[in-house]
Amino acid sequence: MSIKYFAAFVIAPWLASTAQAEWQKSEIKDEMRGKSTSVFSLTSSPISGSGPDVTLMVLDKNDGQPGVVFSVKDGRTEGCPTADSSYCNVNVKFDDGKVLAENFSTAEGTHLVPSEVVAFAGTITKARNLFLEVDLKQYGLLQYKFSVKGLDIFIDRSPKVKVLGFELGEAYPNLDIPLTKSKVNGMDVCYAGENIEGVFGPGKAEKVHMCFYDNVFYSAIVTPGTKPTYVAGVKYLNSVFGKPDPDSIYPSWPNTGDKVIRRSTKRASYLTFEKNKYGLPFIISDEVISPLVPETPKP
Repeated sequence: MSIKYFAAFVIAPWLASTAQAEWQKSEIKDEMRGKSTSVFSLTSSPISGSGPDVTLMVLDKNDGQPGVVFSVKDGRTEGCPTADSSYCNVNVKFDDGKVLAENFSTAEGTHLVPSEVVAFAGTITKARNLFLEVDLKQYGLLQYKFSVKGLDIFIDRSPKVKVLGFELGEAYPNLDIPLTKSKVNGMDVCYAGENIEGVFGPGKAEKVHMCFYDNVFYSAIVTPGTKPTYVAGVKYLNSVFGKPDPDSIYPSWPNTGDKVIRRSTKRASYLTFEKNKYGLPFIISDEVISPLVPETPKP
């Protein structure tokens, strides 16, 4: 289904003229298939200045892979989509997390769908506030705030990815880890170690760096250091994600091919395109939790 048709089908009944303080819920019934989609919506006006309202909608079929759409009422984005494409980058921020240039798909600049749609929906379920900064024709750059707390929907968090026995995306309030605390920034706590055994199986990894936000494991950086540990890492990631994207400049998981909309909530990569290089890291991250993590203050 095209973005334009999708938007026209689900959005028209949900545009509101006033901001909503809480999630509004209703159902779209598919009489032909005997199924229904829950629609959760919030509408926001510009934080400062005048401009059109923007409605945030989360569409949930209870299959763990909800859709997310931002709809601009009586307005259109400037420079989005970019020339000869159907997507662009738009700044978003969750709670006190970093400002992120999120990739969005759009057919004509009136409806924006985040490319990492399931992870984006997952972050909404964990956040209190979502900020959107979008450039609109005739208005310029406008900011919107959505109070997203309280959205209770199922998010598919598969596959299970583990490092040193810790599962990505899971909470560990009573942490016992064979690493040394290396950074504390509020609820963001990281640990590091060298020559660590059992990261991807037998053998040692040269360096390991693991981070937890509010006790939830969200990031690992593992430098293999040797070919056997590198091979073990690739085999492990292949076993949980499938084979990496063959068209990527460096090995990355999962293989999303040329899909504009991606539905995984976890990702991994090995940051080199050269062979026989084992001193660079595997980077493994949870894309639901990572956007919530505040930026580390500069010294």
